[in-house]
Amino acid sequence: MFLKRMAMFLAIFMLISTTVCAEGEAMSLSCKSALLMDFATGTVLYENNAHEKMPMASVTKIMTMLLAMEAIDSGKMDYDDMITGSAYAKSMGGSTIFLDEGETLSVSDILKGIAVASGNDAAVAMAEHIAGSAPAFVEMMNKRAAELGMKNTNFVNCNGLDADGHYSTAYDIALMSRELLKHPKAVALGEILSLAREIMACDVLEKPLQWDTLCNLTEAEQRQRSHFPQNYYAQPHFMPEASDGETIARLNRLRCMARQTEL
Repeated sequence: MFLKRMAMFLAIFMLISTTVCAEGEAMSLSCKSALLMDFATGTVLYENNAHEKMPMASVTKIMTMLLAMEAIDSGKMDYDDMITGSAYAKSMGGSTIFLDEGETLSVSDILKGIAVASGNDAAVAMAEHIAGSAPAFVEMMNKRAAELGMKNTNFVNCNGLDADGHYSTAYDIALMSRELLKHPKAVALGEILSLAREIMACDVLEKPLQWDTLCNLTEAEQRQRSHFPQNYYAQPHFMPEASDGETIARLNRLRCMARQTEL
């Protein structure tokens, strides 16, 4: 999700930046740090405390996805390769895709879990698949950051969960974001959000990677395998205009469509 938001922000901001800069108008932003960079040239068009070190939360996953894309481009792995969830990946808190220990998903689906659901467990699973362990992957992240000139960044984990010594800056984040956006397949992940957004509006994108399974299950089986209470789908706040069965059918059609969106 953060990829789509970032791309949209840059596109809109780029339209007004020339006028703003030409007229020398001061910009009023509520954030502590900001930077606007031209994607094509890397020219900094605006900055404010751009080199101040701050926690980066899930923006961390930009580097995780960058290394994944580069691993694919180099032939070290493919979108159809299967990734097996570990106990450590399953133990992640925060935003997850509910990846079970021993569960296998394709590289493509794990990428979707990282980009669309911001899955902390998906990020760890990807890290372990590429580097053998999460700590080894973090070393790769810091090495790549140094290569990109990210002088004020230090990664401690691959998903952005709070940790001492895990920080970056607006400028450094712009550097790695620009590098990731050079990969068309990474940008294509944003297309899935047009489907995911409707699911999220219904407040059920909590187990987003079971689309292939859900497409072939009965309502009873869907509920049995769900991580939610039996009556969750029928709660009034969820989708008041639809009956329980209609709701499940509609959501599963959306899930299947998103699942079939190939990278």
